[in-house]
Amino acid sequence: MTRRDARPSALDRLSPVGLWIFVFLFFVLTTNLFGQSWLSLLRLAQHGRTVTASVSVAHTSNHDGCEFTFTAGGRTFHGSRESCGDREVGDALTITYLPSDPTVHSGYSPASHLVTDVAFALLLPTAATGFVVWRRRARPTAA
Repeated sequence: MTRRDARPSALDRLSPVGLWIFVFLFFVLTTNLFGQSWLSLLRLAQHGRTVTASVSVAHTSNHDGCEFTFTAGGRTFHGSRESCGDREVGDALTITYLPSDPTVHSGYSPASHLVTDVAFALLLPTAATGFVVWRRRARPTAA
């Protein structure tokens, strides 16, 4: 029995709409669980204040990431960014934080980050669904 004669996989049984919803929910859940949540990015975009942070550690061997410190309300907070370019220790970095909770902060523009995340959440399942539909149609049918 060849692979084509085998039972259809769960992926094959999903309708295109079902597949789109599955990929969309998977992306949204993983983005919000393991990244910065869309709710916190929205709150930062609406109510955040910008401040100049100082790079405290530069990770040149790890995707040019960095760690930074900033002061809000007389207290010092720490954060990190995945990409800091060629910044070195002591260089300035603009971050956005929530005045009500400075532990919620971003080293990126929250509005741009949110728009990018939402765009990927819409485009990724659309591309995946298009690919699967194309593969289904390209498959030869059994006689």
